[in-house]
Amino acid sequence: MRMILHVGMPKTGSSSIQRHLHGTDLGHGVSLARWSEPNHSTLVWLLFQDEERLGDYHGFSARGPAFMAKLPAMKQRWLASLEEDCAASRNGTLILSGEGMATHACDSALHRLRAFLRDRAREVRVIGYVRSPRSFAASHFQQLLKGGRISTLDVASLWPGYRERFARLDELFGRENVTLRPYDRDRLRDGDVVADFLHLAGLAPPAGKSPEANTSLSAEATALLYLQRSRGEGFPAGFLGALQRNADFISRLRTIGRRKFDFSGELWTPVLEANRADLDWMEERLGASLPDRADPRAIQIGSERDLTRTAMQSYAALEELVASSIVETDRLAAEDTACAVDLLRRLS
Repeated sequence: MRMILHVGMPKTGSSSIQRHLHGTDLGHGVSLARWSEPNHSTLVWLLFQDEERLGDYHGFSARGPAFMAKLPAMKQRWLASLEEDCAASRNGTLILSGEGMATHACDSALHRLRAFLRDRAREVRVIGYVRSPRSFAASHFQQLLKGGRISTLDVASLWPGYRERFARLDELFGRENVTLRPYDRDRLRDGDVVADFLHLAGLAPPAGKSPEANTSLSAEATALLYLQRSRGEGFPAGFLGALQRNADFISRLRTIGRRKFDFSGELWTPVLEANRADLDWMEERLGASLPDRADPRAIQIGSERDLTRTAMQSYAALEELVASSIVETDRLAAEDTACAVDLLRRLS
């Protein structure tokens, strides 16, 4: 079996690649490992992480204790599924795609995955994309807000940690088997990360240019979400439908604002200088530069006060969105009316 591991990094078009792999006939002898979603990060964590750390995964713990109790049975079922996929791909290619694999938290799981593949795969090919630090940090901040995993503006914690992410992949699978590419449309095949990945993997090209998935929030929506996470009720968690409820909320919030989000030079430059050696290592490993430029079209955020001010300037748009949500009578329930009355009470 030939195994291809697509390891992200996060915010490099991974969702677009996964959506293509999940929804396309990849050709004779090529298949995507079965899982409940296109992203295999959760599958790798479930099957190969330390038992005592299974509950650390945000996507598991957010669903509450009833779901957590099912994890051991889920692990056995999906391990058998992966065994079947490997056997079925004995003379072909099997793909796992999950940006969570290239993180320090997944270290133990990655070692066990390598051991699992040692007796099943004649070849393991690792493909990853690398984003410039400033654009990664801004986009990652939004992603962490969406997932309820951050509620403060701790910019230093957003540094990509290139060496920590990618050196272990070189060590585990051999540098000659790990291909890393800058996430830069000018350098990607046809300017398309999906086409670029398929080419590197030796798979058939896409029928057309791939639409972007998991696009960024506007600066205005980011500021509003930050305010909700830091001063409001925060991330909905502890029950089975929590993740879907959060996704619906983010989908509505996404309609507010048009400006891009970026960090100001005053806020970002000290972080860049403190991690210069790590950036130098990554650029040498890539054999290419990762320009760390500000986006001139973006709202430059330099402090939590800037985020709060941007959120408050978006109040009128938020008010319209709240009003339109209340009057959608085809979806209205008694609980929605009660929430609206509660909102009036808090505003009075």
